[in-house]
Amino acid sequence: MESTSPSPSRVPVRRLTGGQIGCLSGCLVLAVAIAGGLVVGGWALREAVQENPASVRWLLPSAEEPLPVRAQPGGLARLLTSDLMTISSVAWAPDGGSAAICAMPSFSMGKLMQQAATPTMDPRQAQERQRQMLRDSPGSRLFLLDLETGNLRRLESPPDSRVEAENVVWLPGGRLAVITTTTSKFNTDSEAPAAKPEYQLWLVDPAEESWDKLKTYSDSPLLASGPKGVAVEATDSPGHSTLSLLTYADGKVQWRAVLSGRLRAPFWGPDGNLYARELVKDQPTTLWRCPVGDAPQKVPIHAVSGPHRAPLVPAEMLVLVPRPGGKGSEPAALNVLTGAQQLLTDRVLAVAPLNPQRLLGGGWVLLRLQVRGESRGSQLAALRLADGKILAVTEVSTGWEALSRDVAVDPAGERLLYESSMSEASGIFSGLRSPLWLLQLSERQLLSAPPLALTADGHLPETAAPTKGDKHE
Repeated sequence: MESTSPSPSRVPVRRLTGGQIGCLSGCLVLAVAIAGGLVVGGWALREAVQENPASVRWLLPSAEEPLPVRAQPGGLARLLTSDLMTISSVAWAPDGGSAAICAMPSFSMGKLMQQAATPTMDPRQAQERQRQMLRDSPGSRLFLLDLETGNLRRLESPPDSRVEAENVVWLPGGRLAVITTTTSKFNTDSEAPAAKPEYQLWLVDPAEESWDKLKTYSDSPLLASGPKGVAVEATDSPGHSTLSLLTYADGKVQWRAVLSGRLRAPFWGPDGNLYARELVKDQPTTLWRCPVGDAPQKVPIHAVSGPHRAPLVPAEMLVLVPRPGGKGSEPAALNVLTGAQQLLTDRVLAVAPLNPQRLLGGGWVLLRLQVRGESRGSQLAALRLADGKILAVTEVSTGWEALSRDVAVDPAGERLLYESSMSEASGIFSGLRSPLWLLQLSERQLLSAPPLALTADGHLPETAAPTKGDKHE
């Protein structure tokens, strides 16, 4: 078992723009003039002069508060940890005080490469040694993160140390369902034949750090945590999968077969029932309601209408529906009781593959918008249903990997756990980290900024991405 806490000495200095200073000033807890600066909720706000020599402001960690904060367009974000990289899954604990995370421990790949090769080594020999060191590097592991203190605890791995944690959800009662794989993310030997991956489903007790293997699969199953258990969708043949319900009570694991067919991404509805969409070529999508202990019920899905201009009602789930012609998807509200669908906006949006999620009581919807251009990247944004305005929640995060980063929203829609990118140095073998931030949303702050300007095809303009040398974390 390993435990780490953020260290003030490792916290980078934060540069604040004028708008961020305005945001921060709205969240002041304590402001006292000291030594040419301010103490703001445990942070010293000082002025520095760059070479330009324009006066800029920086956010420096003070002794009272070891966790750094950053003003974002949608509220104030707190850095919980930067000791992880390649985060593949984040799951809120039922009590809201912690999160389970699948990720790699951060390490300096540049130093690893320097240790792997010497100037006198034959190039092919050096390359093979580098590959071997990467194969032996830490894989993705399972962590528990305290959302108040930032304390990060790594759970002991199962007996087979070669498995890597890929996905995690919570079961009612406090245990975890974890998907692991035996295929290393750092197997860079392109000359070796690709090994067929194998996936395992485990029941993990985070208190005892015990791992009990439940099943093995040839393809990674999809998990959906709900009030009655965990839905497990597993592929059993090409284009065909089986949906099962996993429960744990009184020390016993139970499985219940639910549905089979050409299924896609099960989810739990606001009525407490499990739902699944069945996709059949050249036929309308079918929605299945799967009451626990009863036969599945077919819910016809109506043609898409819209735009949606009212707060979401409890029966409405947020989904992405294909655009006409199959180019991209559009966010929509699906009423699981009636099958009615409504687009959230009449504008074309270039949304990244992140299912929309309700925010702030259902009057707002979280989206991830794509940046136009070769550099790519994305930005978390909020769609206000009342008037269709789209406003920034975070700054732009650049790079192709930014399109697929996970975002976890608490049940109240008021807090976000999101990952950003940070590199110690440039180059493919730089030291990489994936800082994880906790953002407390502020509707007042969201409304203080103008709506995002989007291109005709719904992208963020390429000018929205930070220029080379800027640090957007």
